[in-house]
Amino acid sequence: MSRTVNDQLEISADHGIKLSFAARAQELLMNHQMIVVNIGEETAYAEGSPPSALRPFSSRHYQRGSRLTGNNLLLVDLDVIPKKMSCVKQLGWKEFKLDPATNGYGELWKSPRIKIGTIPIDLDIITMPQKGNLGSRLFTVYANFWFASAGSHCGIHDKHDFLEIHTQLYGVGIMQKFRSQKYNSIIEQDILAPGTTTSEPFCSEIAEGEFSYPFHQYFAETDCVWMALEYFLI
Repeated sequence: MSRTVNDQLEISADHGIKLSFAARAQELLMNHQMIVVNIGEETAYAEGSPPSALRPFSSRHYQRGSRLTGNNLLLVDLDVIPKKMSCVKQLGWKEFKLDPATNGYGELWKSPRIKIGTIPIDLDIITMPQKGNLGSRLFTVYANFWFASAGSHCGIHDKHDFLEIHTQLYGVGIMQKFRSQKYNSIIEQDILAPGTTTSEPFCSEIAEGEFSYPFHQYFAETDCVWMALEYFLI
């Protein structure tokens, strides 16, 4: 990747996905088709007239030749995405056992966790409803990659000890929200195509580093690969 950039790091291609992180980027040039996720608290910009904004906790599919300027940008090379269950097995991803008690069934595989880095996040931006005066705190960010076969329900849950967003890399998935752990209580669906992110962690409150989520699950409309980004409060 040609670039004019400070503090850019190739993180890993060991698990079948080429991932890099730019803590500070100035006119970062895409030499491939890339999905770029703004994992920080500041807006980044792609060149254009006028420039196109990449907001915090959002992502976009950029074509070769695009240039971006901003901080805390996570880049996924779309030329290197495993798209079959047989591929992720060979790469050493582990099968995640789904629990029928949580509506979970299908095929779900998870890569090893990858540490991205430590960044500041303004909690007033990301908690819902916004409480105000929470201020900026340091989080350590990790990435997990997931594969689910078409039709998989990945389990209705509401427990996390971290902030989480999801970025779709391949296929079409749906983030579903529920009133309870029963599927017939579904209330909301966010459809995820490649390059889109669940742009809010949708946690409802924060206290002592604990985060409260509504019941939710990922549903794979097709065979899917996505990235879960986990923010652990320091």
